[in-house]
Amino acid sequence: MKKVLMKVLMVEDSPKISEPLENLLEEIFLELKLPKPSIKLATGEQEAIKMIGSEKQDLITLDGNLAENGHGINVLKKIDGENWKKTIIISSDEFFLKFCKVNHILALDKKNLSEETLLPLIKKILGLE
Repeated sequence: MKKVLMKVLMVEDSPKISEPLENLLEEIFLELKLPKPSIKLATGEQEAIKMIGSEKQDLITLDGNLAENGHGINVLKKIDGENWKKTIIISSDEFFLKFCKVNHILALDKKNLSEETLLPLIKKILGLE
């Protein structure tokens, strides 16, 4: 695989999650022998939709409950299928996780977030499995 800078968009409104998640993503990219990714953060629904629409992303992590009463499901409804394939849902919202399972969207419960659970999902999206 060529060594290009990967663009990652984290859609997460809680610094308690976004900061450790950013570190975890960087560790996973290092383990995969990929350059440190360019990671951008969106905290709200509209900001996420705008960022996804304006710049190509290689990987998107998406929370369920977002700032300003936003929700990840609304972000999914506004983005195209190509971006769905690049998205990993990381949420504690049981309804959202069930929606993802039914619609074959990669999802992970926040309480199970770890390198062991996230690594296979990232490898699948990046075509490294």
